[in-house]
Amino acid sequence: MASLPDFPPFNVHEDSNAGPRWKKWLTRFERLLCGLNITADKRKTALLLHYAGPDVDDIYDTLPTSSNEDYKTVVEKLNQYFSPQPNVAFEVFNFRQAKQKPDESLDSYHTRLRRLRPR
Repeated sequence: MASLPDFPPFNVHEDSNAGPRWKKWLTRFERLLCGLNITADKRKTALLLHYAGPDVDDIYDTLPTSSNEDYKTVVEKLNQYFSPQPNVAFEVFNFRQAKQKPDESLDSYHTRLRRLRPR
């Protein structure tokens, strides 16, 4: 029997900004699936919940689901959970408060502003 490769679980409680961290973690996980040549939805879902860790598995158990959801549906539900609707007014406020730091290059400042821009 082949053993599963090591892969870090998703830390749900690291900070209050789980949405972007979840997207990065999911992208890395999907690269792992591609590298392992796993294409069956049932296996992908099982590995997602296994690798994401017990906290994500518990969260998934609280979401309204059916017994035979495909991988894409499971991912969409978890994406909705971790990426709630942004507060546009707060994002605009943060964007307008951003000032270039004394030791920050113009390119770095521009990149930071692009990350802060309201969606």
